[in-house]
Amino acid sequence: HDVGLVDRGDLLAPLAREVYFHECDGLALAAIHVWEALKPGDTFDGPAVFESDDCTVVVGPGGRASVDGFRNLVVELGGA
Repeated sequence: HDVGLVDRGDLLAPLAREVYFHECDGLALAAIHVWEALKPGDTFDGPAVFESDDCTVVVGPGGRASVDGFRNLVVELGGA
């Protein structure tokens, strides 16, 4: 179940989507981010999904992601 749409130029992408997470024992609403739109210094709390044409990164609940100066996505895992 998608929630809202954002224009990626070549297609429309959802703003959020229900994603299954084992640690939640079910579905959780995850923000959807377009990789090409990420900027150095951006930070995001999970659950989140980062999508590009050639890569997808999923950050679970309790996780955190940030974009470094080289536009790499740095993920910190949540939980124990």
